[in-house]
Amino acid sequence: MARRRPIHRVLSQGIHERFDAKSGGLPRLVRPTLRVEAKLGREFGFVVRIERARKMPVAWEIDHPGVPDGADPQGPALPPFRGIEHVPAPVWDFYLGDALWAPLERMLGPWRLSVAIDGRTLHRAEFVVHPPPGPEPAGPQ
Repeated sequence: MARRRPIHRVLSQGIHERFDAKSGGLPRLVRPTLRVEAKLGREFGFVVRIERARKMPVAWEIDHPGVPDGADPQGPALPPFRGIEHVPAPVWDFYLGDALWAPLERMLGPWRLSVAIDGRTLHRAEFVVHPPPGPEPAGPQ
């Protein structure tokens, strides 16, 4: 008998509270958006609910704009972050996201986050990290 195709839906997407992988809970959505103002520690990403995929491998990827290796902030860019998670339950809520770190100038630009099963993309989102607004120009005196 053929296996049923996994189904999914996006539960949240945007800026989230800080994610703590050890707690087992998902971060709470603070603001839905695809535009992220650069700020140290700012967490962004999405939560996707995956059903009918128990024990299947979920491939995830975070393709960043060239963030540096933490050992050398001015050094070469790291490759995209990639990994595999196995779906542990018939209905599973999965968070994919990242937080910004120094130097913030190297965090600016498009961040493409995606999850896939069996080579089929379930969800892909492009977040654009932009610099904070500068000070207001002084008006005529």
